[in-house]
Amino acid sequence: MVRDRRGVLLLAGIALVALTTRFLPYVLPGVLVTQREYDDGVMFAAALSMLSGQWPYQDFVYLHPPGSFLWLAPSALLAGVVDEATAFAVARVLAVATGVANTVLIGVLLRRFGTAAMVTGALLYAVWPVAVATEQVYLLEPVLNLLLLVALWSLSRRALAMTWIAGIALGIALTVKYWAVVDIAVVAVIVAVRFGARGLVRFVAGAAGAAAVVALPFFVRAPAEMWQQSVTTQLSRPPAGTSLAARANRFSLFVDVPWLDALVPWPVWAALLVALLVIALLPLARALRARTPASVWPDAVWWGLLAVIHAVLIAASGVFYNHYATWVLAPLALSTGAAVAALSHRRVRRGLVAGIAAVALVAGLAGLTAVRPTSLRIDEVTAWSSTRECVWGDPTKLIQADTVQRNIARGCAFDVDPFGVGLVLVGPDAAGDAVQDEPVVHQHTWRQLERADGVVLGTEPAPRAGGSPGRFAEEFAPAGSSDGVGMWSRRGT
Repeated sequence: MVRDRRGVLLLAGIALVALTTRFLPYVLPGVLVTQREYDDGVMFAAALSMLSGQWPYQDFVYLHPPGSFLWLAPSALLAGVVDEATAFAVARVLAVATGVANTVLIGVLLRRFGTAAMVTGALLYAVWPVAVATEQVYLLEPVLNLLLLVALWSLSRRALAMTWIAGIALGIALTVKYWAVVDIAVVAVIVAVRFGARGLVRFVAGAAGAAAVVALPFFVRAPAEMWQQSVTTQLSRPPAGTSLAARANRFSLFVDVPWLDALVPWPVWAALLVALLVIALLPLARALRARTPASVWPDAVWWGLLAVIHAVLIAASGVFYNHYATWVLAPLALSTGAAVAALSHRRVRRGLVAGIAAVALVAGLAGLTAVRPTSLRIDEVTAWSSTRECVWGDPTKLIQADTVQRNIARGCAFDVDPFGVGLVLVGPDAAGDAVQDEPVVHQHTWRQLERADGVVLGTEPAPRAGGSPGRFAEEFAPAGSSDGVGMWSRRGT
């Protein structure tokens, strides 16, 4: 009983660490609504558009499955009560809560392995910089992690009835990001070897049913457009050219501490990642050597396989963004915690836990450097936008200006995802981030700008038409700026 109480307290403490590291940059007024990412603004603008009667794929370009913004619908609903920026802030708070939930689930799954395992795995995930940064805003990988962890927890109960839960969780994950098909395949194997055909039928039915309930209404409405945007366009994206060195460096434990990170070159982090992945495969190696039937393989075998498969896919992917690395970290934290439990020497286990605690302390101190004040004056931005009939701009800036739903109600032209529109317009020849410089994209932009009497973008000079930078200045005059939000009014209005 005392040990159980200590475990609960430890897990609560680690959850508090996860909450602190993720929410720390937002403690100062106004920071919660400043732009930190591109994708979270796109997905929140998509959720606002959907609630305003717009259909993704049919009425606006959207490159992800529909579950990705349905997840945001509850917070987007608040925009009808408060302004869009405040509702966006709530979405970010919920994103932080997702990160805390992931940390807790890792601890719960490792708890039966002992205190050292639980602390190692959960604390690693709580402080690993790329996971912290990703879970400070709404991105898809933390949601994939959450749903995978729910599925793994369900299977850890060793009950046939829980295969339904695992299937439903991963079916929903598939509607969030198609990467989940990998987890569905691996978990289907686990279910098949543990529960046979009966379990597999339940799992597949749960996954197919959940995916159909979420995605089918959108697919029926616009099948060709949904396939083109969320599948064909994504698969045809050109390689980003991100080196393996850069990808490995995203697993640095000190990436947010520049002076310390500079002392540790990327090969160290690559070696650490490879070592952890090798350790993750040790339970499989032991099971194969002992000729243990797959039906009784311990959970650590499957966690290790998932970690390695995720890492290989991330390394091989043509397109890479920093937050992709977070997808590796949930199964990797589980397998690392299980590996610590397998150590027979108590002092070694305590030393590892102490090392992780030291990393947590450094991460916490690094978080203090991420706390920066903002001079963003949302009231000024929204007051200006309220005098405009149609406001055009980047999705996050439109949210900050409280004008996404107003634009839709007035029939104004804007893109939920300007970069995604560029990829669709240019097609397979799109050249990465340079897609916005293509003439066809300029023409599309100016067709929309012709109907706008206001623009919100960054503080840099805004859109060009066919390579002519002077046209924007001729038609729009600066109306003010506020910490990254630049406002322009059409001349004469």
